Amino acid sequence: MAKKRKDTKTMEKAATSYAKYNRIDVEDETAVPYHMIVVQPFFPTTDPRVVGINPVPNIDKRIKKLT
Repeated sequence: MAKKRKDTKTMEKAATSYAKYNRIDVEDETAVPYHMIVVQPFFPTTDPRVVGINPVPNIDKRIKKLT
C-alpha cells in the first residue's frame, strides 16, 4: 500500500518493523549436530494408567454387550 502511494517514510517504517520482527540482522545460529540428537524411546502399551486414565473393569464384556 505504501508503494502505491510512494510514501517513503511508511515504506521505511514497514521495512524496519519487518527486519526487527524477523531478525534479519542476526546471523543464523549454528546448525544442530544431528549425530548428537538422542531418540526418545517409546514403548507401546495397552495400559490406560500410563496416560492417567483409570482402567474400566470388565471392558471386554462391556464392548461385546454394546456391539
